[in-house]
Amino acid sequence: MDSLSSDLQKLIKHVAICQGIENFILHKKGSASNDGDGYVGILEAWQLKDKNSDRKLEFVLKRAPKSEALRKQFPTRQAFLKEIYVYTKIFPEIIKFQREHNIPHPFDSVAMFYGAIENEPEETLILRNLKEDGYSMHDRLQPLNSLHLSLVIASYARLHAISHAMKILDPERYERLTENHRNNIMTEFIQTKHQESSKGGDSLVEGMEKTRKMFFDPVFEAIKDNPNLAEVVKQKMMKSFESFYKDESDNDEFTVIGHGDCWNANILFSYEDKSNPGVPTNVKLIDWQLSRVVQPIYDLSYFFYISAGKEDLWQYQKYLKEYHTVLSEALRNFGLDTKLFYPYDLLEKEWKKYSRSGVILTCLMLPQSLSKSKTHDLQKMAENNENLFDPSLKRFPVTKMLTQRITDLMKFLIDSELL
Repeated sequence: MDSLSSDLQKLIKHVAICQGIENFILHKKGSASNDGDGYVGILEAWQLKDKNSDRKLEFVLKRAPKSEALRKQFPTRQAFLKEIYVYTKIFPEIIKFQREHNIPHPFDSVAMFYGAIENEPEETLILRNLKEDGYSMHDRLQPLNSLHLSLVIASYARLHAISHAMKILDPERYERLTENHRNNIMTEFIQTKHQESSKGGDSLVEGMEKTRKMFFDPVFEAIKDNPNLAEVVKQKMMKSFESFYKDESDNDEFTVIGHGDCWNANILFSYEDKSNPGVPTNVKLIDWQLSRVVQPIYDLSYFFYISAGKEDLWQYQKYLKEYHTVLSEALRNFGLDTKLFYPYDLLEKEWKKYSRSGVILTCLMLPQSLSKSKTHDLQKMAENNENLFDPSLKRFPVTKMLTQRITDLMKFLIDSELL
C-alpha cells in the first residue's frame, strides 16, 4: 500500500469495507495487460485478501499516465474522466432503467466497477479483474469466427436498444444522461492541435493532411504492390475522410450511447462450456474512454471491419439481420416495436451511409491489431518531443497478414459499393 497515493489507499480501503473485508492484505500481481493491448492507461492486477478468511477480491487499477509531455499531446485526463462518467453515471442508470422495465436479458457486458479517483494527475479506476473470472482476449492476429462475431453484435444490440427505449419512454432522463456525453474527445483534441499549429505557421490544411496520412498510410503501404487497387482505394478513401467529421453530428434521431473503441483489445470472451472449449458463452466490453452518443453503425462497422475475415465480410447483411433481430427483441421487452421507428431496411440504409466511419477507424487500428507489440509508445514519443500525430514516426510491420486483410477488406468495400 505504501507505493500508492493516500487518496488511492483510502479508496481501496473503502472498496474493501464495502465488500465486507475490513482486515486485509494487499498484493500487487503485476501487469493486467499484454504489450500491444492498450495505449493510454497503466493496468495493474491486484489482489485484496481477507486476513480472517479465504475471501479475495481480484481487481485492476487502471491508472492515467502522469507524464506532462503526454498530457500536452494527448487528451489523457479527458479520456479518463469520460470513462469514469460512464461507470459512475451511465451504467448505473442503464441498470436501473432495465430493472424498472423487468428486462429478462439485460445488457451487462461490462466489468464490475468499484470506485474511481478524478483528481489530476491521479485519475484511476478500480475494476473487477475479468481474467480471474475466465475472460480472455481472442488472438488479435486472427479474425473472429461467426460465433464470436454474433455474440458481440448481440451485445451491442442490447446496449443500443436501451438508448432507443429511454429516448422514447423517458426523453428527459436520456437528455440529462447524455447532454455532456456527445463530444468526441479525440476529434476535439486533434482539431485544437491543428488550430495551434496554424498559429505557429502550419496551415490547417497541413494539419488535416497529417491526420489523413496517419489514418491511411498503413493501408497504402500494405497494398502498394497492387497499383490498380491502391489507386481506386486512394480516391475512395479521400472522399470518405472529407465527410468523416461531418457525419459525426448528422441525423441525431437514431443516435445511441456507444462503446466507441471497438477494436479487438477491448473485447473479452469467456468459454464456460467444457464440452465446447472454443465456443464463447459470454462477452465483456472494456475501455470506455471514447464512448459517446453516436450512430449505432459506428460501433457495428468498426467492430465488424476490424474483426471479420474475408468470408464473413461478404455476409455482412446476415450480421446486420442478427443485430436487428436482437435489437427488436430487446425493444419488445420495453414495449416498443422497431417496425414503427427503426425497421431493417432503414438499418441497412444507415449502414451504407455511416459504415465508412468503421472503415477509417479500422485503417488506423488494424496495423496495431495485427502486431504482437506496440507500434509506437505514446509516452516515450511525447517525452522525446515527437509529434504523436506524425505518421512517419509510427512503426508497424507490413506483414503478409496485414496485406491480405487490407486487400480483402478493400476489395469487399469497393465491390459492395460501401466505400
